[in-house]
Amino acid sequence: LDVDVLALSEMKQRQMGLPPQSLAERIAVCASIAAMADLLERHRLVYLDWSYANLFWRPADHSAYLIDLDGASFGPRPQIQSPQWEDPHFPLGTTAGNDSDRYRVALLITRCLTGTRVYVAEARTKLSELRTLSAEVEHLAELLILTLTTAASSRPTIATMRAALDVADGTSAAG
Repeated sequence: LDVDVLALSEMKQRQMGLPPQSLAERIAVCASIAAMADLLERHRLVYLDWSYANLFWRPADHSAYLIDLDGASFGPRPQIQSPQWEDPHFPLGTTAGNDSDRYRVALLITRCLTGTRVYVAEARTKLSELRTLSAEVEHLAELLILTLTTAASSRPTIATMRAALDVADGTSAAG
């Protein structure tokens, strides 16, 4: 399925005839997304095209699949236009790299976890609602807020986001 279906509320998923995705299932898919993004970042590949249109997910095993890699580059490149995914620190026409990928991945994960198409201004509120569920989810929410609101050079790596997702998912040694 297109990943935008994961970024819908449970009610809208039901209306589409899909089983509603629990937070645990959403975290598992987001961990798969972060694993792909981490792989790109570790190899200094810049993608910049993180959006609903370029990711699929499989409900049966919570795996995610990235498509449309023809624009990826080794190292920074000109920022691309992606409505509703704009990084405030790297506007269209500037050169962007992995720092911008971190922002867009955090926004995508936030939208998938909360089941809403939040904008950065709403992200803090939506993520705050998740904080009370467990210490692991609280840490993940704090990390996503930090990634979306801090200076580009201070954004946590995607590996850090991935580790927090793995802990929240219970798949890491710390979890």
